[in-house]
Amino acid sequence: MSKRTDRLLSAHTTCRLQRRSLHAYLIDLLSAHAPSDPVMWKST
Repeated sequence: MSKRTDRLLSAHTTCRLQRRSLHAYLIDLLSAHAPSDPVMWKST
């Protein structure tokens, strides 16, 4: 698996344990970094 996939699965598990919406977490994550941080969008 790629690092990106590992991180997404880790976030999924953490959100599930915290009873938090993964979708809301990802929206918050992307909103916090876009568009001022172009490194976030760089493919690894």
